Amino acid sequence: MDFEIIIADDNMSSTDPFVRRLEKKYPNTDVKLFSEIQKCLDYIFDNLSQKMIVFLDCKFDVGLQGIDALKQIREKTSLLYIVMMSANSPLQLPSDDIIEMINNKGIYFINNSDMSKVEEIIERIKYNWNTDFDCVFEQWILQHENEADKTFVFKGNEKYTLRMILNEIRLGTGFGKDIERIMYKSTIQSLLDSKLDD
Repeated sequence: MDFEIIIADDNMSSTDPFVRRLEKKYPNTDVKLFSEIQKCLDYIFDNLSQKMIVFLDCKFDVGLQGIDALKQIREKTSLLYIVMMSANSPLQLPSDDIIEMINNKGIYFINNSDMSKVEEIIERIKYNWNTDFDCVFEQWILQHENEADKTFVFKGNEKYTLRMILNEIRLGTGFGKDIERIMYKSTIQSLLDSKLDD
């Protein structure tokens, strides 16, 4: 499985053209459909270390709304890509909801019926996975399995493996952010050093 596509929409079924087209276009992808926001959130939070794109319907008939789910996801992680969906124009949404979407990283908005836009966004996210730090780090781990579970010591006596470090980065913990910043600085310094050696 390349990645997961998670869809939360109470008016969509597994035979919906939206779901079927995604399954056909991305055959190595697991498409999961949830009609209840809370069940969707439970699944996401139990699998935060997985590579996934989440499609959230803005308007549910009852209970939590898409924007509520967006807020809860962002409280846990800023690394998950989210596509907000609506059959209506975003201008018909409450202004607070629009502001919430605009002020978040990795948020896209589509009209439910615009499949070409859906595929364009998925391709853009797949590109980001090849350039975003956590995704590149994960690919390195997958290619170096023998290194992935070796223990490294950071911050006093706390011990972390590379897999644990990746999880900290994905969860956006203070430690994860520190490691990411250190790695970026180290990479820049390595580039500078290699240029000086020439």
